[in-house]
Amino acid sequence: MKNLFVKIFAILALIGCDTRQDKIYHSFKCAKAATYLEDHASARIALQKSELYFDDIHTNEAYFWMQLNQRFQEDFGLYKHTHSGQMEILSTLYNSRECKMSYEQAETSDTKSYNQPVKKSTRHSLEDIFQNFNTCDFPKVSYNLFSEVTSHPYFSEAKVRPYKIEQSLAFYSVNDSLFGMPVSHIILPVTWSHYSVTFDLPINEVRLRLETVFGESFEAVDISDAGYKPFLIARRDDPSKTIIYCDEPEYDE
Repeated sequence: MKNLFVKIFAILALIGCDTRQDKIYHSFKCAKAATYLEDHASARIALQKSELYFDDIHTNEAYFWMQLNQRFQEDFGLYKHTHSGQMEILSTLYNSRECKMSYEQAETSDTKSYNQPVKKSTRHSLEDIFQNFNTCDFPKVSYNLFSEVTSHPYFSEAKVRPYKIEQSLAFYSVNDSLFGMPVSHIILPVTWSHYSVTFDLPINEVRLRLETVFGESFEAVDISDAGYKPFLIARRDDPSKTIIYCDEPEYDE
């Protein structure tokens, strides 16, 4: 184990460049360590500190985040270690001076932690509905126009009803969390098979959390996967929010 710690500190010591890409990577790896260790508030702070460097990164965003993930794997090689070894590496990174500085909240910031559970008096949670969202294989919930009931007890327990019915879809406003992230909107089908959840976080932060939960961050999904894997997009009218959705598969005739 001693050799493992020596290796980790050697990696940290070698990171001395100060390019904008490097600064983003420093925040990224600290955010990744914090996310794996369930400190999502610190992960968010670390990522926010890198935002001012993004304007000069002229590349495809999905490809850039893929490069950051690849660099992280090359630096730390988590896949080469047992779970306990991975936790040792992540804990050492998390507790490094560099990362501790990344997690420090600026005094002038009003950033809210999204790691706090939403208090509600329901026996069921959104995780009960969307636990297999990564494959779009979850209990199919819909809104019945005739009975005016949503087919999952969560909605009656939370006293949540659609605020509008449009284009064969039911739109809900909620104040809850899913996969440890705040959720403000849900769309369920009436007749058209479409399911979506709006996270009140930027897409990069959502990717980090989804990677922790599902082992993939949905950087790119081919349209042929519609119905089998979700799409992840920044909300067009508010880039600070992210939408994840599943559509009914399209079959060739």
